[in-house]
Amino acid sequence: VVPIVFAAPVLRECLLLLGARSVTTAGCRGILTSGPGHSVAIVPGGTREILEAQPKAVKIAIRQRKGFIRLALETGSPVVPVYGFGENDLFDQPKSSFIRYFQRYCTDRFGLSLPFFQGKELARM
Repeated sequence: VVPIVFAAPVLRECLLLLGARSVTTAGCRGILTSGPGHSVAIVPGGTREILEAQPKAVKIAIRQRKGFIRLALETGSPVVPVYGFGENDLFDQPKSSFIRYFQRYCTDRFGLSLPFFQGKELARM
């Protein structure tokens, strides 16, 4: 979970009860070195990749996101790549330049962004 989310007191406690941890290097290292049976699920593209999602297109933002591989090598943890096909076709991002500017500002400033999207009916797919 993005570290800023843990600033909300009640939300923080709920996330900790569910086993969520901060997606910082120290947080992930702590989980991976805490013994067998512990793993970390990471979305390397993060918010940037989510904001670039468009129907019928795939953009993977991983070029500058290789720290998780380095951490896996340091801790001796296996890396299991997983990819979800077709998820970009379920939602459409807004085309408004103001909304996109606001989303990018929140991403750069806080590390997360409010999702503005329009869903599609599954029956039409």
